[in-house]
Amino acid sequence: MRRTYLIPVLVILAALAIFGLSAGSALAGPLIVIDPGHSGGTLLSIDPQFNMYDYEYDNGQENYDNWNAAVALKTKLEAAGYQVLLTKTGPEDIVSKRARVNLANNNGAALLVSIHRDDHTFGAWGHVYVQRVGDWRADVNGKHVAFNLPGVAAKSAAIGQAILNARRAIEGTAITMAVENFTGREGYIPDGTLSILQLWATVPSILCEAGICDTAAKQDKYAQGVFNGIVASIPVDGTVTPPPPSATPTRYQSDVAQVHKTGIWSKFTATDASGGSYQRSATSGASVTIGFNGTRLDIIAMKGTTTGVMDVYLDGAKKATINTAVSVASYQLKLWTTGDISNGYHTVKIVRSSSSASTKYLTLDAVDIMGTIAP
Repeated sequence: MRRTYLIPVLVILAALAIFGLSAGSALAGPLIVIDPGHSGGTLLSIDPQFNMYDYEYDNGQENYDNWNAAVALKTKLEAAGYQVLLTKTGPEDIVSKRARVNLANNNGAALLVSIHRDDHTFGAWGHVYVQRVGDWRADVNGKHVAFNLPGVAAKSAAIGQAILNARRAIEGTAITMAVENFTGREGYIPDGTLSILQLWATVPSILCEAGICDTAAKQDKYAQGVFNGIVASIPVDGTVTPPPPSATPTRYQSDVAQVHKTGIWSKFTATDASGGSYQRSATSGASVTIGFNGTRLDIIAMKGTTTGVMDVYLDGAKKATINTAVSVASYQLKLWTTGDISNGYHTVKIVRSSSSASTKYLTLDAVDIMGTIAP
């Protein structure tokens, strides 16, 4: 049976003001609730619904790193047309887990996303956690309480995969999909395999962990990856919303999932290549297609004795034929650029030309994008 919540108008207006959404807001997109992890002090109670410890604690500098990344994410989402609520009004706020999750549940959020970071090198470590049926936490008596909302779990899995792909494209391939393990943790943190917010949530929920992001640049990268994943999986109007143009290009390596290849490709290690390697194919008609939202894409590749001829297409129209055969190898060359184009969704396709000798390779090292790569 569906419950109807009757909340006084003044309470609604006050809540909207506190959490950053004005009553007169023109934003009409899906509601995203962002939870900057941890509190400015210790808070302990027992949740009556789950008979489980509701425990919040101060985690020092992480409070501020989480908050800054969350605010950056909020700014990006609102610029793209989403409604956004923050579970806190500042890094040192003390807010219970129940209050955080109720903000998402009671407002029918499209997503509750928790922002955390750990003491690892940024870009060399990171996790995405999703809701899974059967994952559990223990209550105060040690009884296992399992998550059992299959529809929500399916949405969480899809959103989590999109966020994983997007974060890997920006932070690096070290970002992984993981399962929580709270066994043996100190304090009032019951054993289990799922965060309490995700267990209690009746809406899709994702928990993200990053490495140390104690600079604005790292926090923005973290936020951009999560943003790209949300845009890809929870579109504003049924289609992917182009994000605002980037101030500087973002480099995506040739092995990320969004770089779609046809033919037989292999990874070739080269110290001077971007990321220490590049992709190559000698298959007749081999191709690479990259979709992106933005205003420019640059093809980064190498020239050498083993490389041949490539044809380049922009939005389906052939734009260039490039011979990459030279007597001395050179790496990380900008072989072609779209130049400045209108902000929106575009595709660039690179094809191994029929004029290439059978032993010559089509190569791709990376792409630099003013904007974001698309799934």
